[in-house]
Amino acid sequence: MSKVLRNIVFDFGGVLVDLDFKRSFNAFRSAGFFDIEERMSAVKRDQIFDLYETGEISTSRFRNEIRKHLSYSLFDKDVDYMWNEMLVGIPSYKLDLILHLKKHYHIYLLSNTNELHWDYACDCLFKYKRHTVKDFFIKPYLSYEMHKVKPDAPIYEEMLSDAGLEAEETLFIDDLEVNCKGAASVGIQAQRYRIGTNLSELIDW
Repeated sequence: MSKVLRNIVFDFGGVLVDLDFKRSFNAFRSAGFFDIEERMSAVKRDQIFDLYETGEISTSRFRNEIRKHLSYSLFDKDVDYMWNEMLVGIPSYKLDLILHLKKHYHIYLLSNTNELHWDYACDCLFKYKRHTVKDFFIKPYLSYEMHKVKPDAPIYEEMLSDAGLEAEETLFIDDLEVNCKGAASVGIQAQRYRIGTNLSELIDW
């Protein structure tokens, strides 16, 4: 790792927040959708998830598309709850780690995510020891706002340009190898985080 490291960019899902997709499926089953995997496969075939993650459709449109495959009688709050159930939480040591790293590095976030998940994270997951999400990152870069996704090079290039970062002075941490390779393709240092390991071990203090 370079000795001139000045910036650290974290991924969100899988690196900071623990994910459990079964929780969402179980929530849908509790609402009576026992064939939820089959129904969600139909949603995926329609590319609804991809369109929502890139901000090509609104949250309102996303909810309505989910209703088409599940039930038109679902309230917004029902769809939101079941969709957000996959976000288990952020271990406190990771939040403490970011707060400590901020004393030494410029900290950013770059995530393929959607509006519902991010709003939930801001409202619930980053509220910690009187802190809010603004206390953890100089700026979060989110796919649904940028209309770009990892591992495509343009999302990393836009982040570097917007934040005024030098690629070689920047470390990117993601749980997917393909996203790390995408970052490396534009000159960013990249480390893969393996779920269940200690995140702090990837930082060369």
